[in-house]
Amino acid sequence: MTITLTDDLAGQLQMQAQTRQLSVEQWALTILGHAAENPDELRSWANLNRRRFDLIQKRYSTGLDRAEEVELKQLQDSVAKVLEPADRRMLDALKPYRQLARQIAGSSDD
Repeated sequence: MTITLTDDLAGQLQMQAQTRQLSVEQWALTILGHAAENPDELRSWANLNRRRFDLIQKRYSTGLDRAEEVELKQLQDSVAKVLEPADRRMLDALKPYRQLARQIAGSSDD
């Protein structure tokens, strides 16, 4: 399947992917996967994420009350759940480098 994107949308995806240290393809798959599993949440996801950013900002400016701390934790957990597949792919991609680092570290002990 091939999807043609407008230049604006491609640029937005590229910036978002860079921010998350993902490839554009990984980020697009994450977004599409979540949207396919939860089609009614797409609009609410943007609102929830906006609320999450507002709470993070407030935490560091004026502080949060207990209810807001609980709400922020729930929102952070939701984001982690959405991004977990991409995180797992990134960690899998790093496995050969970790193994190489262990080999190099082990050879310097000799």
